[in-house]
Amino acid sequence: MKKLILTLLKSFAAVTAAAIVMPSVYAGATTVVSQNGYGIVVSENKLAIPKQINLRNGVVEQTPGTKGNFVKPQITFTYSITPATIADGTVVTDSTDNTRTMHVHPGVAAAVSLRNEGKVVFNYESAQISSVEAISSSLKIDIDPTKFTTPGVYRYYIKDTTPIADLYNAGIVRTKNTSTVNASGQTVDSSNEDRVYVKDRYLDIFIKEENGTKSIAGYVLMKNNPTNNTAGKILKSEGFTTTDQSGYDSYRNYFGRVTKNVGVGMGDKNHPFPFTVNVDNNGAPFFCGKDPNNLVYTQPNAYDPKITLKHGETFYIQGLSPHAKVSYSEKNDTNETYVVKAQVDNGSGNGKVLAGGDTTQVAPDASLAVPQFDISNYEAVNNATDQVGVTAVINTDTRVIYTNTIRAISPTGVILRFAPFVILFGFALGLLAFSHTTKKKAKNTRNI
Repeated sequence: MKKLILTLLKSFAAVTAAAIVMPSVYAGATTVVSQNGYGIVVSENKLAIPKQINLRNGVVEQTPGTKGNFVKPQITFTYSITPATIADGTVVTDSTDNTRTMHVHPGVAAAVSLRNEGKVVFNYESAQISSVEAISSSLKIDIDPTKFTTPGVYRYYIKDTTPIADLYNAGIVRTKNTSTVNASGQTVDSSNEDRVYVKDRYLDIFIKEENGTKSIAGYVLMKNNPTNNTAGKILKSEGFTTTDQSGYDSYRNYFGRVTKNVGVGMGDKNHPFPFTVNVDNNGAPFFCGKDPNNLVYTQPNAYDPKITLKHGETFYIQGLSPHAKVSYSEKNDTNETYVVKAQVDNGSGNGKVLAGGDTTQVAPDASLAVPQFDISNYEAVNNATDQVGVTAVINTDTRVIYTNTIRAISPTGVILRFAPFVILFGFALGLLAFSHTTKKKAKNTRNI
């Protein structure tokens, strides 16, 4: 029995010693790559780096907690991955023991490949979202451990190759880095111009070997290409996410509406006036209809711009892209002439007049139009060449109310209808009076 116990103790000591002298990349890899959630063990040699878009719904912004109609953007982000250029002496340090370091090697090109040619695709889709939510996809990387000749740490450069014209056409706003550290790891002032969107990432892949078989111990994703990961110079990254503090991509929906009002007077409040509501939504679908709680998700080629509105009815358009353009036109299909004005509906009744006015008469079969306008100022503050970093605001003229009025006609107008007879009757009375006066005069003369 003593001999058996002695044998077991010797075996345990040998295993412990082997663990202690294990190369530092294996001893420290698990701790380093799992720190703060920025690195995880890769499953089945597949790695997914998250890509998010921050959605902002202008319709429900003022009522937090509610959800509103939203149309997700359509855009394809593109990326490439290549071996990183490594400065001499670049090392990684174990997170629990800074005396343990390993030199970093440039990645092996043949060992990694991007799925779907490095494309991360988002498509138009209807959704119900609150004022701010994020949608996610991922950049998928396949890793072949057998392509690495030796264990170690291998660094790759992941480049965002998405053309700025594609971002602009999709209506994306690319916000600035919100941290106080730039892409080089240097502390900067909050107003420093270096605080731009950090487009690219660096990926360290940790390769281990056991019993002659290589496998992936984990990874670390970074915003910069540090020579070491101490003293805060390594900027770890969660991915292309909205909480990464390296800047993020956002997309905002906009809306419009037109309301019918028949003013006090003799206008017909039950008459359905025909409207033409033209919507150019940059090829994207949108929501529309008269019931704000049940708007219809509509494809551009299925949209009918011809609608009718009675007094008190409103036609809503929601889920519009930042590039959207809208115009409104009302036709007077009655037999009466209306005084018509179209103005901004600000809830007070004294909004800016966009067309017509208090003296503008619209005859039967004539129309009054609000010319096409931009739903936001996105195109004014961004461009397809080098600027998609400015958040667009909604056009304040997008809410329109049409007011039609027929002023009440005075009842004395009935005299005009019988005027010829009144004139004849008056003339007859005049002749009769003149005749009576003449006879009286003649009688008086005979008496004298």
